[in-house]
Amino acid sequence: MKKLHRLLALLLAVILCAFAAGCTPASQPEGTPGATGTPEADGPAQSPAEGEAVTYTAEADGFAGKVTVWVTVEGDTIVEIVAEGPNETQGKGSVAIDELPAQIVAANGVEGVDATSGATVTANAVFSAVTAALENKVEGEAPANEVEVVYTAGTYTAQAFGFNTMVTVETTFSDDEIVEISVDNSKETPYLRDLCAEKIPAEIIDHQSLNVDVVTGATWGSMAIINAVADCVEQASDPQTVSYLKSIPSVQPTGEGADYEGYDLAVVGGGGSGLIAASVAVDAGLKVIVIEAADRWGGVSEIAGGGTFAIGTDLQVEAGVYEEAGTTVEEVFDQYMQEYMDTCLYQANPLMIRRYLQATGDAADFMANTMGMSYSVRGITAVNYGTKGERYAPVAEKLEDAGATLLLSTRGEHLIMNDDGSVGGVTAVDQNTGANVTVKAKAVLLATGGSSNNTELMEQYAPNYNEYYMNWGGSTANGDGVTMAWEVGAKRTLMGTQSHNEGLPLEYHDLFDFDITTGNCLYANLVYEPMLRINRETGRRIADETIMYTPHYQGNNNMPTGGAVVIVDQATIDSLMENGSLTRPWRSNLYQNPMKEPDYTGLNLQEQLDEVIAANTPYAHKADTLEELAETLGLAPEVLVNEVEKYNTAVETGVDEEFGRAADTLVYTVSEGPFYALETKVRNLGTWGGISTDETLAVYSEDGSVIPGLYAAGLDALGWIGISYFVDTTTLGWMTASGYMAGNSIVDYVTNN
Repeated sequence: MKKLHRLLALLLAVILCAFAAGCTPASQPEGTPGATGTPEADGPAQSPAEGEAVTYTAEADGFAGKVTVWVTVEGDTIVEIVAEGPNETQGKGSVAIDELPAQIVAANGVEGVDATSGATVTANAVFSAVTAALENKVEGEAPANEVEVVYTAGTYTAQAFGFNTMVTVETTFSDDEIVEISVDNSKETPYLRDLCAEKIPAEIIDHQSLNVDVVTGATWGSMAIINAVADCVEQASDPQTVSYLKSIPSVQPTGEGADYEGYDLAVVGGGGSGLIAASVAVDAGLKVIVIEAADRWGGVSEIAGGGTFAIGTDLQVEAGVYEEAGTTVEEVFDQYMQEYMDTCLYQANPLMIRRYLQATGDAADFMANTMGMSYSVRGITAVNYGTKGERYAPVAEKLEDAGATLLLSTRGEHLIMNDDGSVGGVTAVDQNTGANVTVKAKAVLLATGGSSNNTELMEQYAPNYNEYYMNWGGSTANGDGVTMAWEVGAKRTLMGTQSHNEGLPLEYHDLFDFDITTGNCLYANLVYEPMLRINRETGRRIADETIMYTPHYQGNNNMPTGGAVVIVDQATIDSLMENGSLTRPWRSNLYQNPMKEPDYTGLNLQEQLDEVIAANTPYAHKADTLEELAETLGLAPEVLVNEVEKYNTAVETGVDEEFGRAADTLVYTVSEGPFYALETKVRNLGTWGGISTDETLAVYSEDGSVIPGLYAAGLDALGWIGISYFVDTTTLGWMTASGYMAGNSIVDYVTNN
């Protein structure tokens, strides 16, 4: 029999406390409404006597239901917290439930404990409930501290939705253990699917726990396996066993430290920029080491769907794309040099832009000819590169074969500085063992993928960031490179944000067991149609809704409010059910057919919409009248009614007097109740900058001098663009070119010093 003891929670708290120095403190938001823990009528209980342990309880509203906590204190010290939120989203809110109690114990309070990324509502519920428990002192008994696990031996099958499609899992149980897990995720993203199928089952079996780490960059694919195994556990046992297995921390052992010396270049970040820079350096004969926080190579550029900006590659020239377009490489270069400067309002460094554009073609040619990366022509300003999910594994293999040292699951922490002010290396930590890693090198390149996962940095240094932003960047984009540079006196810059199109909040994904975040189901595509969209704060119509046909324009347009509210009526839903879309659907062929036919979820559009509304989430609303809908949204009813009337007039007359929208796109009025309001969030593809560099990508210090040996590339560097995303393929173009530029600059620096 397996038994859960409170010692596990205390042990986790001790471990977290030991690593507390690596946590970024943040001020806590206001408590979640609905926090309860009301004291008895005769007043709150007295504080416990010294040495006496007392448990207080309270609850607060989470994302999908009540979150309850039991806080045990001895005197003024919190010794244990148990939290439950059975309806919170697995892999999102459940992470806050699992991780925050131990962090609060380690901090002896909520002050300084950061909200879990991607689960703000649930995290705030935990903070509010703990605060209420400590203030109101309502005594309560925590759930039983022992759970007896018994399975009905056998093999069980379950499915859960991954990133692209359903994942099937078979789980075999003995009387008291999970003994085997087989996974069919063959339609998921290549390369990542293999990592998920290998790592997740092994971790579950090794720890007999459902509280295991996901594969970095493959959260949904990982959670599909975990959720399907949880389903099998419930079939073989009961829901209480599922809750128990989710509560067991997979405590990691502490390993011995490792030292690496004598390197010319240490690259912090094994995404596209870092690996390209390493390739250039290795090709020039430098001794190189690359450390990457994730357990795979390539970062976001490994799984990005777009091409990379490039002008004048051998492939484009040989394909004759410039002659066919009636132009030349030089003319295209001059055109885009001016377009970049005009679009960023001359916020960028012109010399940086020139070097960037010049490097795009050279970088692609180098990676194709030297590293064997596959490219195909996409036009006069872009090429497609590699196979999604399989782009950088071959590059990493070539680097290792050439003598480079490559370390996965190793997160950079601090730069090592020499007495003369030059960089001397980097310290890091092995994510699997907790071991300290020290690297001595003549130069360091910071290419950690930006800061989009670091809420505190975003709030302070990203002017366009707001609470509604939805991080669509890398899961390891924690601002590591930025904070490492700042620690040694690098000049700080504001961060630009790559605002892309709006989407449904990530919380929907696991909540409904189908993928309504990637645009592959009927309900998700509803928010990509040019329906009436209003400002969530004012209730006013925002713009010509067909702006969404250019996703980054839509994102930029709605940055101030982080998204919009899509307003549709029942007549529109009925028409879509019978006819499919009558506008110009651009995102999915799902809308070209009547939507009374179910998609892969087994539900049609109306059924999906009904399920979303029934879940009572903060982002989807239904009302019989527009006035009621406005009140639900916190808007003045007369404002919403007026906006709808003006929009309906535009549809009926074909003349949009406010925004000039084309008549053939004005199809659906908002006139027949019930009415629906679907809130969206702007997708942030990542941040730009934080570190100021010159045109060679050497890092500036606060006094305007260059820090010898320190370079930044990719999304850690700023100077090549303004503060918003404006040209398709730009980000991947900068990824490729900046890695190439930095690699060559570092070769020159090491050779001459």
